[in-house]
Amino acid sequence: MKKLAKIGWGLFIFAWLPFLVGGFMTTFHAGSDEPFVGPGTVVLGSSIAMLVVAVILITVSSLGKAFRRHGANVKTGPLVIGTVVETEQTGLRINDQPQLEVTLQFTTVDGRQVTASDHKVIPLHQLALVQPGASLPLRYDPQNPEKIMIETSADQAALQQAYDAQRLASGEVTQESLYIARNGVRAQGVVLSTQPTGNIVGGCGEMLLHVRVAGSQHGDSYDTTVTKAIPQNVLHRVQPGSVIEVYYIPGNEQNITIAVPAS
Repeated sequence: MKKLAKIGWGLFIFAWLPFLVGGFMTTFHAGSDEPFVGPGTVVLGSSIAMLVVAVILITVSSLGKAFRRHGANVKTGPLVIGTVVETEQTGLRINDQPQLEVTLQFTTVDGRQVTASDHKVIPLHQLALVQPGASLPLRYDPQNPEKIMIETSADQAALQQAYDAQRLASGEVTQESLYIARNGVRAQGVVLSTQPTGNIVGGCGEMLLHVRVAGSQHGDSYDTTVTKAIPQNVLHRVQPGSVIEVYYIPGNEQNITIAVPAS
């Protein structure tokens, strides 16, 4: 693109000389009785053609630079977790795999709610991952959040950080529960009972779980409670009798956090 711009500007500057010469010759020729189409007209027409080509080259170069800058902004933009709102086939297939227009809803790092779309080729065996309601990582252009890119190459640590940030923003978790999950001792627990609190947190119903934790550092089981927002599609994972993964900090075993599978 830089080469195109140099050629365009060079042609643009060079074209002015024949343009002026052709204009002078045409003006001088207009006062004679000879046919109007003469050398001056040819020179003038050629210079105008060169100017048009020069403008096209410069414009293409500028657009290409803008597109590259936009692409760079998206690729290096903030990583967040979006929720699939809609998927629609574009009709294009690459290597016999369908390209989909995936519409997602997400919250920017400064708290704005955005709905935007990206085109992505999805292998047939992964179509279930982009159904409405599914969560997908994406990056967006901070200057234009409606320009997004579904992220497929982020490492697990970055994805976990983005997921935790989303849950913190929605109120699904607290800084304390994240600390326990990251630094606590892992154990197993059995759900003894569940009770809805009547609150909705991050679009999920909040539940009060009565849990029996087994295999603490002291070797004894103990009972405790934990309040957590549970997505509708995983409620079956916390029914009485279910075995769940719990975390606690030694010395404060009553304060636990639980890990519920995503589906």
